[in-house]
Amino acid sequence: MPFSRSDLQPLAEELSRAADQGLSLPIWWRDDDAVHPSAKLERLVTLTDQLGIRPLLAVIPAKASPALADWLSGGAADVAQHGYAHANHAPTGSKSCEFPASLSTDEARRLLRDGRRRMDAIFGRAWLPIFVPPWNRFGEAHRALLPACGFKVYSGFGEVAALPEGLQPLNVHIDIMRWRPERRFLGTEACLAALTREIALRRETISAKGTATAEPLGLMTHHLVHDEEAWAFLEALAEYLASAPAMRWVSAVNLVN
Repeated sequence: MPFSRSDLQPLAEELSRAADQGLSLPIWWRDDDAVHPSAKLERLVTLTDQLGIRPLLAVIPAKASPALADWLSGGAADVAQHGYAHANHAPTGSKSCEFPASLSTDEARRLLRDGRRRMDAIFGRAWLPIFVPPWNRFGEAHRALLPACGFKVYSGFGEVAALPEGLQPLNVHIDIMRWRPERRFLGTEACLAALTREIALRRETISAKGTATAEPLGLMTHHLVHDEEAWAFLEALAEYLASAPAMRWVSAVNLVN
């Protein structure tokens, strides 16, 4: 196991507090950039399937192969649309974004619709009307296009600005990768600390507002770029949370209204 008892102590204590409140907090799994069947994708799906977890695969329409749909036909994962080509259209000097505010409305609409047509051609009805923006960025001016293009759910990272009517948020909050200055696993301590903070936030929100539920907690992974440290951490974490108090793995399809 890649983490020790001392590594787990803050998380275990927070889960114990949540259990004492009688909470059962949902956690779901989104994996980005799927395009083809691969040994790494098989490793991800084998892991989740063994634990009864159904991940959401964010598929890049312009790069996806029909072989991916065939490989997923057994129903081991749900599928969402991940932009169009995962191409950067942001102005020079800006953060990467496929749908920046500077992109024309007509071009944004065309890319969204072309992506949907490609998803329909590959997956038929076997994908969810969830839009996942590449780099978790999407120009606010273009968000009104999403319901008009048939999307019902927007999945970004962390807190997202107000969405137009007809569009439900379903966000991820924990990214296990560090992207700069080099791409690698974020680290056990940082990942567990982020997870502990998110659980505490939900427990405190429920307590303060007197509600029974809180926003589902989303885990984000990128199977194609995981190193062995990332895989070892994921395998141990998924197994730990599967039997942890106050937590329950849920699939995206069960979180969509």
